[in-house]
Amino acid sequence: RLSLSYMPQDDIMYPQFTVYQLLMYSALLLCPENWTYEAKEKRTREIMGQLGLAHVAQNVISGISGGQRKRTSAAIEFMSARPLLFMDEPTSGLDSAISKALVDSLRVAAENEGRTVIATIHQPSWTLVNKFDCILVLAPRTNNLGGTVVYNGAPSSLPAYFAQAGRPVPNDTNPADHLLYILTDDGGDSWAERWSNSAQAVTKAAEFKAIKAQQADAIYESPPEIAGFDGSDPDFEGSPDIFQAQPYPISYLYMYRVMTQRALHLWVIDSQQGALVFKLQLILYILVASVIIDMPFNLSKALVTFYFFATQFQTVMTPMTVIMPEERSVNLREYRNGVFTAPIYFLSRLTLAIINAALLALITTFCFYPIVGFPVTPFPGKFIKWWSFQFLFLTSILMFGYAIGMAAPSAIAANKAIGAIAIPWLLTAGVFPPNADLRPTTSWLHYPNLFSWASKIGLTIAFKGKNQKSIAVLRDDLKFHLGNLDAYFMALTICLSVILLLGLLITFKVLARGDRSAGERGPPKGAEIQIAEPVSHIKFNHEEEGSHSPSSATKQDAQGLLNPLLGKSSSTNGGGGGG
Repeated sequence: RLSLSYMPQDDIMYPQFTVYQLLMYSALLLCPENWTYEAKEKRTREIMGQLGLAHVAQNVISGISGGQRKRTSAAIEFMSARPLLFMDEPTSGLDSAISKALVDSLRVAAENEGRTVIATIHQPSWTLVNKFDCILVLAPRTNNLGGTVVYNGAPSSLPAYFAQAGRPVPNDTNPADHLLYILTDDGGDSWAERWSNSAQAVTKAAEFKAIKAQQADAIYESPPEIAGFDGSDPDFEGSPDIFQAQPYPISYLYMYRVMTQRALHLWVIDSQQGALVFKLQLILYILVASVIIDMPFNLSKALVTFYFFATQFQTVMTPMTVIMPEERSVNLREYRNGVFTAPIYFLSRLTLAIINAALLALITTFCFYPIVGFPVTPFPGKFIKWWSFQFLFLTSILMFGYAIGMAAPSAIAANKAIGAIAIPWLLTAGVFPPNADLRPTTSWLHYPNLFSWASKIGLTIAFKGKNQKSIAVLRDDLKFHLGNLDAYFMALTICLSVILLLGLLITFKVLARGDRSAGERGPPKGAEIQIAEPVSHIKFNHEEEGSHSPSSATKQDAQGLLNPLLGKSSSTNGGGGGG
């Protein structure tokens, strides 16, 4: 995972960022930490220039064309310069000129950066096909159990191979198109049998076995420094090794800083995240304050305050349960590409929740609380207790919403889960009806219940100390134990701790899931997969063309023994609709 980059077929990115912002965050996470900010910015602008994105650098992802999104998605994976680069249909949806520019960039990555590039391409031009060192052509089987190999070798030899089989390429016809036509007409099975019996296939199988036999004695050597990034450029500090032995190019602390900064940035600019939460809270405060501002401290005011807490739960949690399922595919793409670790991602989301809870708690403490007539003395004790309660309660809500959103398959499913949890919690919170009136079979739900401890803490702070009537409401109507405020705080803290543990476990579970939620393709779940004999095309970079003896491998070839395709660009072409 940490040695490869994978570009999915779908354009899975944060649509709220501009092209420059998205790629700059990728540079901060994927480039070595000892590079200066200016060096990472230079890397970003160079890649944008190579892929024709400079003119849309300040455009948001959601506002650019499909081809530009495809190139932006590719640019993310160019940023890291990891040894292996997998591209799933990188040229789909691009015009001829942009397709050529993209494949030229792949060629540069293979030749100058020592990377292995493997791409799946459908309906390519012959010019693009010939830019690859090797192509592997797959055709569909009649039993629909996946693709079968019908050719594996240099693109230049492809027309001659099919001509020998009696299917020459007509004049003025793209050989790649001709290949797809005949595979569709003839089917893949006959061509697969022809290939397996060919001299080329036998030779390649022998080369593959010879290479495998020498792998145990081979010593891996890092490929040459990336051109222009070897420390000679004054904009770069040191001589960073992209392929360093450490699992990540940046420290965990630096990763946490960048992930948190990006989460905060997204929370601010996305109208469906931070702006929505604060707008809903402001509306809630105005509505509740207008109802209870002059209301005496009786049971009715206590019930309105309780439902204020319940509405806080709904309005704060809902945006989290909507955005987390939408961001899941992006999170999975980045995690599977080794951009971040699961604990760091969780900590960045927790930090975001803490910051938002602290700000919302300040608003309720200094705006809502005194306006509705709750007691403000002794000062500042009352305000500190109310802020502490709101901070714990809102942090719990935000992280509970995060956990549900991460686990739910969709935003609709997440909101259904909220209702299934909130209704039993409301009925067993011990306010309406009081806990003493609950049946024994349901009274246990009073304890693992955010509403229970939030109402006990909030109502005790708001009503205790106002007058004797307000105390009577707590003691006689709601049957609260007035001397247990510290115990209530402890119970709410325990609830938050359980939610955090639950969120962390869900984070590990979801990010480690094996489905295709990040744009990957493959056979349907549960489908039987038949494994064919390995067929490999190995080409050594000897000075003399045509020397293919593994025993005469040079020092550079020893590097290829562990990775036979290192520094090569390879294309997998799905013929006849198979891929």
